[in-house]
Amino acid sequence: MPKHVLIKLFPAALLLGLAAGYHLQPEPQELSKGVTPQSLASPSAQSMSASAHQPAQTDFVGALSDQGQRRTYYLHTPPSYQPGQSLPLVLAFHESEGQGKDMAAHTGLNQLANQKGFLVVYPDGLNAKWNVSEQAATKEDNAAFVQALIAHLGQIRVIDRQRIYATGLSNGGILVQKLACENPGQIAAFATVAALLPEQFQAKCQSQTPVSMLMINGTADAVVPWQGGAPPAVHVGRNLSIPSIPDVFSFWQKHNGCSAPVTVQQRADKRVTTSSYTHCQSGSDVTLMALNGASHIWPGGGYGQSSFLDTSQTIWSFFERHTLATAALQPNATKGQSLSASQ
Repeated sequence: MPKHVLIKLFPAALLLGLAAGYHLQPEPQELSKGVTPQSLASPSAQSMSASAHQPAQTDFVGALSDQGQRRTYYLHTPPSYQPGQSLPLVLAFHESEGQGKDMAAHTGLNQLANQKGFLVVYPDGLNAKWNVSEQAATKEDNAAFVQALIAHLGQIRVIDRQRIYATGLSNGGILVQKLACENPGQIAAFATVAALLPEQFQAKCQSQTPVSMLMINGTADAVVPWQGGAPPAVHVGRNLSIPSIPDVFSFWQKHNGCSAPVTVQQRADKRVTTSSYTHCQSGSDVTLMALNGASHIWPGGGYGQSSFLDTSQTIWSFFERHTLATAALQPNATKGQSLSASQ
């Protein structure tokens, strides 16, 4: 986890993290092999000559204009990508006080993308945060931004439109659960870590589209409390009502019309308890993985092995089981125009 995140965590969360046996390490100096300070330079220096059917640079920063603002992102393309080849796309949303490059560093998703063959994009939130509160300083429509970003990326890479996924950590994970309510049409499955859906957004979840949702939460998380309550506003948004994690799991079960009994499995070491509804509408499923004794963390990933699980691999295994139910997709509508991107 990045150092700036550690600074924001209050002492109780740090103590719980140590009690869980998870050792935080400093952020690596590079995002992945081949990433240099030059490749992370200002997007305005990048060329717009890239095409979805031309050879692709592995790592680059790009930008687009959306809702009158310049929005940036970091895109990783696996070296195995061939011009014109259709690959799945994973959207990965960082935590509060973070950036896309931080999400790449501490999740290890780039390395997994190289192994499994998918694209992964790390959008940057405005002011290093995602607007998940009606009283936030910025009023951007992030659902519209995600639509614009997918359309923009479709101009420079060939995306498998049946296999677009979204994952997020903490503040970014709350955004992902909001997207599951507000804009589920283009995304085949969702996964969140140390996050939930606040009560205000549950009441406004008007979409009737069933969504496949994986939640990974620590039972000793003091920032996103397992039993609910009021966490620090900097991490999850101001004036939000935070329900318990089991209540959010129940919300998604009801939203998806899952009528079959829940399946509960506990790992032999009792560190992970997995609860799943697998017989839901439109082939969707809802899974909650309780990390018993874990704090506000993304176990494994870019910082090596964890006694809990390899979070990135677990999320990808969940994503692999899901594609969009609709056979024919409508062309993406975008509210933004490309400013710059590189090959």
